[in-house]
Amino acid sequence: MVWSDRGSTLAGADIHVALVAMNTMLASAAGGVAAYLHTRVRFGKPDVSMMCNGLLASMVGISASCAYVSPVRL
Repeated sequence: MVWSDRGSTLAGADIHVALVAMNTMLASAAGGVAAYLHTRVRFGKPDVSMMCNGLLASMVGISASCAYVSPVRL
């Protein structure tokens, strides 16, 4: 059983739980990668603390709307 800030894997009876978990994970990964690339380009070397800040900021940003956005827009 895996726990996150949106619930556990045992609460997966509804499709919206999977959507919320997917959006939260994709947003945090995108925020971490964006922060990594930004610090790598700007300062010439990666910074782990800035990457963690990017992860946290993206999770805060997606948390209000994660059930209503599409993880992949075609």
